[in-house]
Amino acid sequence: MIHFSTLTLQMKNMLFYNAICFMGIVCLKLIMYCRFMDTQSWRKNKKEQSIMKEDGFIKTAMIVTCASLLLEVFGHLFISLITSLGYIFYCLEPRYISVLFCLSWQADNGGLLFGKLFGHTPFAHGISPKKTREGIIGAFVLCTASGWLMYFLAHHVSDILYLRLPLSHYLFLGFINAFFAVYSDLLESFLKRCAGVKDSSAVLPGHGGLFDRLDSLLLPIPFFVWYVYTYLPHTLNNNGELLHSSIDIFFWGSVHPSAPAPSL
Repeated sequence: MIHFSTLTLQMKNMLFYNAICFMGIVCLKLIMYCRFMDTQSWRKNKKEQSIMKEDGFIKTAMIVTCASLLLEVFGHLFISLITSLGYIFYCLEPRYISVLFCLSWQADNGGLLFGKLFGHTPFAHGISPKKTREGIIGAFVLCTASGWLMYFLAHHVSDILYLRLPLSHYLFLGFINAFFAVYSDLLESFLKRCAGVKDSSAVLPGHGGLFDRLDSLLLPIPFFVWYVYTYLPHTLNNNGELLHSSIDIFFWGSVHPSAPAPSL
């Protein structure tokens, strides 16, 4: 349902259908709660009936029901909605996917490399004991440097993998992506600790599971989609080169719309 509604963003009625489906889930959970409270298995003797009449038991059952509902909705938003945004990215321009994946994975590589070589100061030890502040700095450094490398490859080698965006966009995306990638990894580690598991799956032994290889994409994907739809649409010329946008004005100053693109 969320995949379908996300892939049809321009259909105004989808928001209404999405809300109806969500309310259906809420009603279904409430019906399950009522049936649970009325089930005959809890009414076999007077002792169990007295337990049912206690306010504490009823409140606990309601809390468990609401928590189950919230976790179910969170799972849809956390996985289905974000992956749908990634698919929209692919339909919009496949090369955006290569930029997104490379920047996110370079943030992981930078954190791992700098953490192994220089890591001494713990960062969020209660959530991810192996993370260090030096590793976080490495994630920002390598991710931003990768943005510059993508700009160089797209403009001077080949644009088959990367778009011909100005250097300001690549540096900005690289820096911000490192921030979101780090907190995506921390969020996934926090969820695993809450669930009491070490690895999300056994698909990739030694790597924490397949989801651990993709966790750094969860928060960057929504940001990338917002950034592309806000700053990049309708600004590409026939050669695939970006003309002017708000972020260029921020970096290079006010530019007249008819003036040529700034030389980077």
